[in-house]
Amino acid sequence: MKYRANYFYAVIPVIQIAFYFIAYELTNYLAHKMRYVYSRGVGWGISATGYAVTYIIIIFVLTILIYLLKKKALLLSVFASIAFGVFVFPNLESFPYRGSLVILIGITGIFLPFLFATKSRS
Repeated sequence: MKYRANYFYAVIPVIQIAFYFIAYELTNYLAHKMRYVYSRGVGWGISATGYAVTYIIIIFVLTILIYLLKKKALLLSVFASIAFGVFVFPNLESFPYRGSLVILIGITGIFLPFLFATKSRS
């Protein structure tokens, strides 16, 4: 993936992290509003906060690795998404909604730079 400027490496991780928090909050709000979830169990608990911290660490490590190994950006993103999915996967048995939501938002957030790169080419 070709990046045109170095500020891309500083702006994109901030957008990825903001996307994670906004998407998680918005989907939880909509789930309560549409009465799919009646309990408070999908809010920001200890495990959701732990997943957020893990996501932030993965994003920063991924950004550094992509900066160093520009030609392997897609491969590194695939490995990062697999690592995040493996970390959250044990939660699917207890909390299938929250676990699948966190995995979906995390993987989407990891691949956001490719969406921006594709959008900027056209």
